[in-house]
Amino acid sequence: MALVDRCEQQSLVVRRQGREDRRQIEVHLLEEGMSRVTQIAEAHQPELRYLQENTPLAGWNKSP
Repeated sequence: MALVDRCEQQSLVVRRQGREDRRQIEVHLLEEGMSRVTQIAEAHQPELRYLQENTPLAGWNKSP
């Protein structure tokens, strides 16, 4: 939870009560959080592509 706490302090995410189960807490990316995730993903495309091609996960399509 410390990571979520730090992200929340930097206005990257927000916690919300669960929609279906009010006992749960959902973590949602805010606009700045999405921007940073996009920057990180773009910077690490080779690693992400390698993982996608070499890690068999159900529902994770292989690159063309």
